[in-house]
Amino acid sequence: MMAQTTIRTLRDNLRTLTQDAKSLTGFCKTANKMRPAPTMNLTSPEPNELPQKPPTLRPKLPIEILDIVFSFLSIESLKSLLLTNSFISALSMRRLYHTVVLNHPYSIIGFFKTVLANEALPPLVRGIDINMSKSTPVSNFYLLFHNVLQQTKGLISLSLDLPKGHAPFWMFQGCTFKLRQFTTSMYCRRPLASYLESQDSIVDLTLRGYQTDTMFFLPFIDPVPPSMLLPPAMRFTLSPEALPRLKYFNAVHADAYVIQAVVKGRPVECVSIPLFPDMSLASLDALCTSTTPLRRLSVISFDPSAPDFLFEALAKRFDQLEALHLVMLMAEYNQVSLPFFFFPFFFHAFCAPELTLFMKELLEQSGELLSHFKRLKVNFVGNMF
Repeated sequence: MMAQTTIRTLRDNLRTLTQDAKSLTGFCKTANKMRPAPTMNLTSPEPNELPQKPPTLRPKLPIEILDIVFSFLSIESLKSLLLTNSFISALSMRRLYHTVVLNHPYSIIGFFKTVLANEALPPLVRGIDINMSKSTPVSNFYLLFHNVLQQTKGLISLSLDLPKGHAPFWMFQGCTFKLRQFTTSMYCRRPLASYLESQDSIVDLTLRGYQTDTMFFLPFIDPVPPSMLLPPAMRFTLSPEALPRLKYFNAVHADAYVIQAVVKGRPVECVSIPLFPDMSLASLDALCTSTTPLRRLSVISFDPSAPDFLFEALAKRFDQLEALHLVMLMAEYNQVSLPFFFFPFFFHAFCAPELTLFMKELLEQSGELLSHFKRLKVNFVGNMF
């Protein structure tokens, strides 16, 4: 009896499970009918079924990043990359001709001819730095240079270091480029000023030209400002509207007259100038005519009396300086006589032993004056004393 009861119980449980399974199957069929049809196949294809892209030699990095990477390459490396595929060759060509620095006549003329022979090259040139100070270029050289300048319409940086007395301003006729940086060794006279008046985008200006026709300028012998010896029509004068964006000004042989002509009424904040006897204070006063306070100043002094007044003069005029670099040429010393001051980052002195005590006393006496600078900090590098 017990066995029959167990068999009957199992049969009833099996019948119940069968009915539940049928009910669940019917519910699933009804739900499938109400579900919307799938719009996309979510199954992932097998790896061997993926479409294969053809191999390429073109880098996956953006062109802007590649251009930055190529800027760290040497000229020889860029020349080697010209022999690769067309994409890499184009990037190498653009970087190779972006900024050209040449100082040998043969290479300079070769560059001129190459640029003029290939119409795709002039638009690539952004900077030209030519040094012909140790050569004697003839008129054909300047004519060739003139043609190159007319073709390089995207030029933004130009540096010309020519022999003393060479000032071919006619080379700029017909040129349409707008410079941001300009360096020249031409005379600081009215023709140069006229050209600067046509370049309103210049931010960085360096004038390395002499003021006289003599072979050497000796400020200790002839302290008269050379610019004042010129006829008024030839003097370096700028219109008030010229160089409205000028911020950086470097002068190598400029006197106080030229310095004031450049700085006055312009937002010049970083300057490097010489100081000549009987003109030192006038040159410093000329810097005060800037429309913005000076942040950085570099001075090379030819005035033997500069140690007696220079720190005081600077403290009174430029208390907002962040960096000051002084070079004093001391004619009364026989040996090495070039003490260097670097503010705020470095203080260093390359001087003879007899200058060591002098420089120490000078700094001790100028301590109170240096405290007038609100942003200037002094760090001493090395064991000088």
